[in-house]
Amino acid sequence: MESWARHSHSGQHTCEPHRSSRSGAKSWSARDPFTQTQPSAAATKPEHKVTSIDQGSDHPSSLEVFMLMVGIDIGKTELFVCLDGDEQKAAKPCANTAAGHQNLLTWLHKRGAAPQKTQVVMESTSVYWEVLAFTLHDAGFKVSVVNPAKIKFFARSLLRRGKTDTLDAALIAQYGATMRPACWTPPEADVLELRALVRDRDVIVALITLEKSRRHAADHQAPPSATTQLWSDARLALLEQQVKAADQAISVATSGARALRAPFHRGFEPSD
Repeated sequence: MESWARHSHSGQHTCEPHRSSRSGAKSWSARDPFTQTQPSAAATKPEHKVTSIDQGSDHPSSLEVFMLMVGIDIGKTELFVCLDGDEQKAAKPCANTAAGHQNLLTWLHKRGAAPQKTQVVMESTSVYWEVLAFTLHDAGFKVSVVNPAKIKFFARSLLRRGKTDTLDAALIAQYGATMRPACWTPPEADVLELRALVRDRDVIVALITLEKSRRHAADHQAPPSATTQLWSDARLALLEQQVKAADQAISVATSGARALRAPFHRGFEPSD
């Protein structure tokens, strides 16, 4: 009789008919295309799982299986967490603070989300994801940091219209289960120091531009204030001094940053 076989290839399932040597009604059989052997009943049961992938790669390279997927919607002050993309398994909002992060770890532990079998996916929302990502990584969780634009277009592909923080957390977990994003690896300490120096230098340069614009406007006031002009000159002198100090610190950090020879911040997708 004609039966049906389910073939698995690249994480997708297709059904196609094949002939069975036994008579009887149509039956279902699962065939492994790599081994061409009959898998066990447990292996054919539908289950939610995500295969870990190599750092910085878009293709699975490990046999380790994550049974749980956690999506986190990052806010400036709050975190919204959903387990397995199920809105019924969403946690109450927790503070985006060190204490809130510990509460999140406790919540995950109570729900059986063991670090070695759980992948956590979050968006690269400004800098507000960084401390949480380090905390989860240090606790043993697999962390993926995804460009928010990818989540946005993933939602469009599902024709999703509703938008709440809890729905966003569930969507992020669903994205992780479907797309299997790369796991994030924390940068080394010298790279983090260099990044902080470069960011602060950018701020100083922006302040210099702003102060020069203010001074130009003050010079055209009638009558100009000698006191405010002195204050402006002092601010500019301080900022120029800080730029020189930042340049020196960056030069020292660059010469000592061994990690600069390797790809920077692997597994991280910037939001810019």
